[in-house]
Amino acid sequence: MCTNVASRVLLIIGFPWFGCGAGVTEPSACGPGDTCPACQACIEGHCYPRDGGIEPGSGTWTTKEPMLAARGGVATGAVNGKLYVVGGGVSGGGASFANEVYDPATDGWTTRASTLSPRGLSGAGGIAGKLYVAGGCLASPPTGPDCGSTTGILEVYDEASDSWSTLAPMPTARHHTGVGVIDGKLYVAGGNTTSPATGTVATLEVYDPAMDSWATKTPMPAERSAMGAAVIAGKLYVVGGSNAIEPALATLEVYDPVADTWTAKTPMPEARAAIGAGELGGILYAVSGQTSMAVNTVDGYDPTTDSWTTAAPIPTARTAPQPQAINGVLYVAGSGPGGAIDTLEAFTVSTCGAASDGGL
Repeated sequence: MCTNVASRVLLIIGFPWFGCGAGVTEPSACGPGDTCPACQACIEGHCYPRDGGIEPGSGTWTTKEPMLAARGGVATGAVNGKLYVVGGGVSGGGASFANEVYDPATDGWTTRASTLSPRGLSGAGGIAGKLYVAGGCLASPPTGPDCGSTTGILEVYDEASDSWSTLAPMPTARHHTGVGVIDGKLYVAGGNTTSPATGTVATLEVYDPAMDSWATKTPMPAERSAMGAAVIAGKLYVVGGSNAIEPALATLEVYDPVADTWTAKTPMPEARAAIGAGELGGILYAVSGQTSMAVNTVDGYDPTTDSWTTAAPIPTARTAPQPQAINGVLYVAGSGPGGAIDTLEAFTVSTCGAASDGGL
């Protein structure tokens, strides 16, 4: 059978088979349980190329220049093609004022204006050349499940002026949230409102920079904190996490801001809390986190097929990382399983059907 799609259709509907035409190759045969070559699927007994998705174990991790200061529980955001790493907890306890920026073009770090409030476990997002940092823990220990003082503070960093400003606070003070930016607005989902971390909530609030105001949206179907979040095609994907009953969850839910509704999707292969998430090539990557201990696992979710594939593991396991995608590379900074680390690692992958080589 030929790889030409039109020929396949003619055969299926009963037209006689006249063989492969010029330049069309004969695909290999496959059967139940057989494995096709990379980026191919077994269809009607033969291996055919497929578009989209990733292959099991695909992707490459590279270690980059480490951060200037080791920290855990950091907030991260991408602004103008650069990675900002803000706040977090430092070795020995206490929250940090640090604001460091990584430039992928030079593989170097620079210290910028310190935050107005020392915080760990905040959420962040880049909007129109500015970094918005919401909520978190104001006091020690900001790298663990608890924090001394939960806050709803919202501060914005202006890259052009290298300065910070205080904005309207979140209506619901929280830490361990899931954050994403859609159409120039900051969405903050779930999290914990108390310490010890028993005040898990399903709250979804959205901040509009143009109005300096917050609006409450439809909450998640179930309370969660310490989950990963990323935006794909204008929708917020929230994965994993924990609640007062379950120490780790495999849940995946998607929020549609147009309809103001949540939809449950296929859960992760393994439940994880304190997980990170990011998007590359339309694939949601769930990075590291904890089961009964910190793990190196990376799973990729394809929204077009509602399915998961295990990707290459991250070299350094993390707790509550906040991956950020910049120019086709996913960066994971700080937030070690034991607290403060300075490690920066970068992940790249080709999806099936990519112009480069059709995938990994």
